[in-house]
Amino acid sequence: MENLLKSIALSLKTKNWPAAIFMTLSIPDICAALESDNGKTSKKKYIKWFDKYLAETYKKRIGARKKEHTFLTGNDMYAFRCSMLHEFSDDTKSQDSKDKIGKFRMTISSGHLNYNCDVTPEEIIDGDELHIDIPCFCIEVCNAAKKWMQSNPSLLVNTKTAYILDFSDNNA
Repeated sequence: MENLLKSIALSLKTKNWPAAIFMTLSIPDICAALESDNGKTSKKKYIKWFDKYLAETYKKRIGARKKEHTFLTGNDMYAFRCSMLHEFSDDTKSQDSKDKIGKFRMTISSGHLNYNCDVTPEEIIDGDELHIDIPCFCIEVCNAAKKWMQSNPSLLVNTKTAYILDFSDNNA
C-alpha cells in the first residue's frame, strides 16, 4: 500500500493526472479486497469502505443556514470508478450504481466540491455535475487509506495478494 501511495504522490508531483486518478479510484477496491476473506472486492465492499473511511470528508455545511450537504456518496464514487476505469469517462449517467452525480468535472486548482455554476439550487439537491480537484481528491482518498492502514496493520501483509506486487529493486 505504501508503494501505491508513493506512486500517487509522484503522479501528482509530475502532473500525471490519469495515473493519479486511476490509482486513487482503485484504493477502496484494494483495501476492501485485503479485508475480504476471499481476497476479492465487490461493489458492496467498495461502498462499505467508502462509507467507513471517506463519507465524512464529503459532507459539508453550505449556504447561509449551514445545512449539511453530501457532495459525494459511496455509490457515486463507485459509479465514477466504473466510468473512469472501464470507459475513461467522467460521465456516470449510464451507471446503475450512481446516486445523483451524473458527471464529474475534473479540474486542477479551480474548485473542489463545487457544482457547475449553471446548476440551479434545485439541481444541487438532485446532483448533476460535481467539480473534483484532482490533487485534492487524490490526497483525501490517500489520507483515508492511511487511516485504514493504521486500523488494519496486519492486513498489509495479506498472503493472498502480497506475492503479486513486489516492486523492490533487487539491483539496487
